Amino acid sequence: MPNPIRLPLQRKARELSAFAKAFYQTLFTGHPPSPAEKELAALPEGRSRIWAKNLHLYYDDAVVLKIREMIADMRVHDPGYPLMPDRKDAYSIVIHQAEIRLPAASLEALLNRHVLPHSDLPLHDARVSIVGDRLILHAKLRWRLNLPVPIVLECQLLPVDAGRIVLLVERIRAAEIGLGGLLSFLHLNLESLLPQSQEGTGGMTVEENRLYIDPIATLPEPRSEGRPTSVHLERGELVLKYEPEDELDPPPPLIDPQAPCYVLGVGHDLLIGKMLMKDAYYQVVSRDGAKHLDFALAGYRRQLAEGNSTLSNDGGVLVRLPNLNPRIGTAPL
Repeated sequence: MPNPIRLPLQRKARELSAFAKAFYQTLFTGHPPSPAEKELAALPEGRSRIWAKNLHLYYDDAVVLKIREMIADMRVHDPGYPLMPDRKDAYSIVIHQAEIRLPAASLEALLNRHVLPHSDLPLHDARVSIVGDRLILHAKLRWRLNLPVPIVLECQLLPVDAGRIVLLVERIRAAEIGLGGLLSFLHLNLESLLPQSQEGTGGMTVEENRLYIDPIATLPEPRSEGRPTSVHLERGELVLKYEPEDELDPPPPLIDPQAPCYVLGVGHDLLIGKMLMKDAYYQVVSRDGAKHLDFALAGYRRQLAEGNSTLSNDGGVLVRLPNLNPRIGTAPL
């Protein structure tokens, strides 16, 4: 819980710092301060803060996070360099508050592309479906003599454990034959069926009859920091919620207040191609009037080339991007 005495003092110090910087800019340069001056002064060195609403974040062509809302910091590992979105290994996304939805198809692609190939669990060719309050995992098990055996794990979602997603495997089937009774007879559980070493397992581990999935370890670069405080299944999607440890400051004014979807960012210097934005203050919106904004970590330059941008009088940059698929994006999250 936030300290009720420390927080007002911190805010007052930030306001005084922002006022001093704004006074210097107006007196010596003749330029009015940015509307985001207070937020810029409050951020630690090397950080940019973003506020996102109705954003579809594409890690690749299949792994998509549907972000209903998010407050996060983009933290560069070396504050001496600007934030460069292309350098995914040079920064992390520190999530403070968010509601993030992972459709079954995205969860399936995440397992097959980024989790199981780096895991020593004897599973591959995963298929995921979400039916009501159950998550069903179809996969192939490398059994004795490396024979591939199709198995089905029917799982109940449990409350998060230290930020990890917990799946209780209630039923195991293989080749359309129920294995629950056989496993009980042989005194085996899921941990015996899926042996693993003590080394890294790509973010997925097994303990007794439970699968543990670490969201931080499973997502590809840029790495995320922050752990979900709750998780549930809803309309065929895995929903992760993050709550802040301390009270967060409100965002600066939106450059386009009418946008139904956006990413608003302020903070550390931002380098895109050869364009350097000092003390960045920008808002990214949908060019097509869609209800959600697509942003591709791997292909954002193509989006920028097809979009347009406007520089406001106060130094803010409004960027309008096309969605990746013009047939998608007219429905709310």
